[in-house]
Amino acid sequence: MQNVWGLHIKSVLVESILRKRQILQTGAVQHTYLRGRHYPWRERGRSAYEVLIAETLLRRTTSGAVSRVYEKFLGKFPSLEHLRRTNKRQLVQALLGVGLQEQRYVLLKEMSRYLLDVEGGVVPGDLARLLRIPGIGQYGARAMLTFHFDTAAAVVDSNVGRVLQRVFLDSLEGCGNQQLVQKVADMLLPTEGHREFNFGMLDIGAIVCRPVSPRCGDCPLSTACDYNQDGVERLRKGTRGLGRRGIDGIRIRA
Repeated sequence: MQNVWGLHIKSVLVESILRKRQILQTGAVQHTYLRGRHYPWRERGRSAYEVLIAETLLRRTTSGAVSRVYEKFLGKFPSLEHLRRTNKRQLVQALLGVGLQEQRYVLLKEMSRYLLDVEGGVVPGDLARLLRIPGIGQYGARAMLTFHFDTAAAVVDSNVGRVLQRVFLDSLEGCGNQQLVQKVADMLLPTEGHREFNFGMLDIGAIVCRPVSPRCGDCPLSTACDYNQDGVERLRKGTRGLGRRGIDGIRIRA
C-alpha cells in the first residue's frame, strides 16, 4: 500500500496509473483538439461569473439543453447583483429549458447572496474558498479552477468516473469510493494542458465511453483500458461502481 495525499492506494493501482498516464494524457488532449465539443462557456475569456453560471446550469441536465438558454440567461442576468435583485418568477422562467427550476432558483439565489456579502462580488480563485460557496461542491469548485482560473485541478463527474473505472477496471472494479476515484484523476492530470485534458475526459465519457454500448473502437484511451481488453464480460455480470452519479452526485451530462 502507498499513501497518496493521506489516502492508502494499492501499489498495483499506482503502478497502473504511472504506466498508463502518458496514454491517457495524450489521448484526452488530442480528443479535445480533434473532436472536442464546442460550447460558449468553453471559450477562453469568459468571466468567472459566466463560467460559474454554466457549471450551475449543467448540473443534472444536458449540455445541449444549457446551450439553448445560456446566452439568453446571461443577457437577462449579466451579474451577481442582477441575480440577487431579480424576482422568483423571472428567474424560474429563464430556467425552464434546463429543468429543476425551483432547485436552481434557490441555489442561484444562495450563491449570489454569499458571493456578494462574503466575497465582495468576486468569485474566489482557490479551492478552499470556492468550496464555501453554497452548492458548488468538489466538481464545481475544481471546474472553476481549471476552466477559468487556469489552475491545474482534475474534474470528476459521473462520466469521467466511469471512464476511470473502466480504464483501471482491474483495480477499481466495483469501486464506490469517490475519494479514491478523484485521487486517481489527480494523479493523471498534466500540469500543462490540464484544461484540454479535463475537456477531453468529459467528452470521452459523454459520447464515447457511454454507460451502454460504449464505442471502444473510437476511444483514444482504448489501448490502456482494462475494460476494452478483457473487462466487458465482468461488468455484464452486474458489477457496480459510482453508478449514474459521480463526485458530489453530479449526473451524467451528454
